[in-house]
Amino acid sequence: MMENDLLPDSVTMNTVLKAYITSLTNGAGGNPQDRLNNVLQALSFFEWCSKSQMINPVAATYYSLFRLFNVYHEGSNDIIKPTGDTFEDDEEFDEKREEELNAWMVKFISTTCCDAPLTSLDVGVFNAAFDYFYRQGDADGALALFNLMDKRGFAPDDTTLGLIFATYANSDQNEVGLKFLEHMRTAQLQIPTNKSCVRMRVSGI
Repeated sequence: MMENDLLPDSVTMNTVLKAYITSLTNGAGGNPQDRLNNVLQALSFFEWCSKSQMINPVAATYYSLFRLFNVYHEGSNDIIKPTGDTFEDDEEFDEKREEELNAWMVKFISTTCCDAPLTSLDVGVFNAAFDYFYRQGDADGALALFNLMDKRGFAPDDTTLGLIFATYANSDQNEVGLKFLEHMRTAQLQIPTNKSCVRMRVSGI
């Protein structure tokens, strides 16, 4: 691309990020190191585009990044890491890098939703972030994100509320989830519709 004097734009950036997501969805090599490398390469590309090429991320960009995080964790749960003395060092390295990556993901999600221009965010971006906390069973993170979403002026939709309640169920905090529902009612916030209630029942709330 650079050799032909063609510089990337936001469409190119988003398309490449989607390609990384597709690669992860299809297995990305089928082992933890390859999947980890896939995500790190995607993030390196995003950093190059946003910092070196001065391409401003849009809502589709952040949605793709959060979706990348979710697909990575979704696939990681299905992969059995190698065992045996031959792979002990590699496995330990993978776990450390994954811990670092997970911590960075949470910080990136929070920073993005807090500081990104309102024009580059939408409900879909927030929902992708809620999906991340749901997969992690992080009810505190989901609640903090909900408060941040409200502070920045975005109203939750059915998907938002369904993910929040599912997160409480996933973290074995059903009672807290019910208290959150009661808070929404007393504060006259948006009440879950039938679609959200179906997700609540499936989640055990």
